Amino acid sequence: MKVINIVVCLLFLQSTLFSQVLVVPSKKWEGIYLANPDNYFQSQFRPELQLIEGVEYFELMFKVHEGWFEGVNQYYRQENDKVYRLYEGEEKLIFDFGLSVGDTIKITDNFGDRFDFFPIRTTDTLIFNKQLRKLEMRVKPENKPVSTVPHVWIEGVGDTGFFFGNGFVFGNQNSSPIFCVRDNGHFYSAGIQCPDLISNVNLIDFEEPSFIYYSSTKVLEVRKIATSRLDLYSISGERLQSYDIDEHNNKIDISSVHQQICVVVLFDGQSYSSKMLKL
Repeated sequence: MKVINIVVCLLFLQSTLFSQVLVVPSKKWEGIYLANPDNYFQSQFRPELQLIEGVEYFELMFKVHEGWFEGVNQYYRQENDKVYRLYEGEEKLIFDFGLSVGDTIKITDNFGDRFDFFPIRTTDTLIFNKQLRKLEMRVKPENKPVSTVPHVWIEGVGDTGFFFGNGFVFGNQNSSPIFCVRDNGHFYSAGIQCPDLISNVNLIDFEEPSFIYYSSTKVLEVRKIATSRLDLYSISGERLQSYDIDEHNNKIDISSVHQQICVVVLFDGQSYSSKMLKL
């Protein structure tokens, strides 16, 4: 189960997290708008604090041109496990990573829609040797039944499937999955992964899975000889397909997988490696 937790979290994070705090100066996110798969976003907090009516906040910025970011007049602060957003003069609670099963918080998005969020399971997960608290959430929209759409909150990250800076907190058509988070250092270009993010010498041996994907034929060729099994996961952690691999069976037709992004997980009998793939 611990291995599965690692794999699921790697669906969204290709970076070492240096702290467990979400609101810190210069923290950066990268992801994709599912409504437009070619529209990647890059966002970060402004490095300087801003004092607003006696309260200290960090402003969120989005990348609008190569090499520079622009503020969007959304301000955030964190107090222990709680994260608050100040938008158009109103401060709202948007995360509480200290929730337990049985707790509920009310969250309002930037557009006035209200939702009850509550955890159905909490656990500690491991991402590149960092132990982070993970909450598997469910949502009840106002005047509607509880949704089956899964939400995963991870401290220091946010909602892995709904980037908080886009104003939406619920609704598949507005989801913006996160696949890169970084606390400091260089911010890498948009793409399916954040390359060269290893910052700890103890992690140098982390090996990317070896495969080639032929988009024209929807065939995935495994190049790593030791691979004995290949699993495909959705970005929400659902296993889509599983294939046995050997030297005579290393080309897999994945045309039946109807996803815009998935995660390829290779198993060599002893260890797992994973990589996000845009289909």
